[in-house]
Amino acid sequence: MIFRLGIPDKGKYTHFSLAKYQKRWEDYFLEDNSIFGNNNVEAYIPPTSLRQLFAFHLLPDFAESSAINLAISSGLLSAALNMDQTDQIAAPATGKGTFTFEFKPFPEAPIKWQHNKGQVEIDAMFIGKRKGKEILFVVEAKSSLKFGSLAKYKLVYPILAICRKIPNNIPIIPVYIRALKVDGGLQFHIAECRLPDARERLITISELEVENARSLVLLGLNL
Repeated sequence: MIFRLGIPDKGKYTHFSLAKYQKRWEDYFLEDNSIFGNNNVEAYIPPTSLRQLFAFHLLPDFAESSAINLAISSGLLSAALNMDQTDQIAAPATGKGTFTFEFKPFPEAPIKWQHNKGQVEIDAMFIGKRKGKEILFVVEAKSSLKFGSLAKYKLVYPILAICRKIPNNIPIIPVYIRALKVDGGLQFHIAECRLPDARERLITISELEVENARSLVLLGLNL
């Protein structure tokens, strides 16, 4: 597995590092078939008005940012994550920047690596309430016609980049979304993941694991 490590001090070019997987490819990847392959796909009819979702009908293609916005606007993401209010999520923050942080690829790695002033893209972050508690959700989304996989660092890097700015009493939960175009609707396969608190100790990429996974088809939207 190749990891981007940013640009070292006084350097000019991006550095990379190579790590072997330890037991399985799932050490470094979230594999869609393993996560969602046996799920029953639940029908989801949005409680929102057609007016609120109309603009999504006009899109010529369906990029990751559109998938996230539709999942939020329709209330589907709130329902999948069992949030207190299924019709309201704070507007997601998205963007990219250069960040410095340390990590290991796997627990037994002999040394820690530094990602130094390297670019990290954040698909979406938002605050939501579950069981009355404020939670920061960090989202990585992929849109495609079939299942694939996601490199775990795509979710871990954004958390390592921003975690020091988040109060310790707000949990950080990684979320992976795979949006698939299918006949009759759009499927959202949503995996809520777990990762040790990066504000408390050094994190390894392989520690990211799926906690819960749900698959929902959004009905009533022709894309």
